[in-house]
Amino acid sequence: MITNILGLTVLSFMTSFQEFFGDTIPVAEWVDTAVEKITDTFSWFFDPIKNDFGDFIEGFADLLAGVPAIIIIAIMVVIAFFISGKRIALPIFTLLGLLLFITNNFGNN
Repeated sequence: MITNILGLTVLSFMTSFQEFFGDTIPVAEWVDTAVEKITDTFSWFFDPIKNDFGDFIEGFADLLAGVPAIIIIAIMVVIAFFISGKRIALPIFTLLGLLLFITNNFGNN
């Protein structure tokens, strides 16, 4: 009896969820709104950082953009291997996560 009630509750929740959001959840819009709100609210904090370190950050970003993604992934996996105490689980999940990241074009705007 409880499972039927819980099953119906979960089913009705999922139906309501899909009716409210449709087929996709607008996470990108939420993140854009949150970032805009944070940068507007804390501009007194972020503006000096941008003015003082902006050139360094842009140069570093250009450097990383010039290196092929597979090399950065290999470096991150090696770092994860040594940080994890030479265990294999963290490097494997690092590799899989970063491969998922680049294969789904999450890094491209």
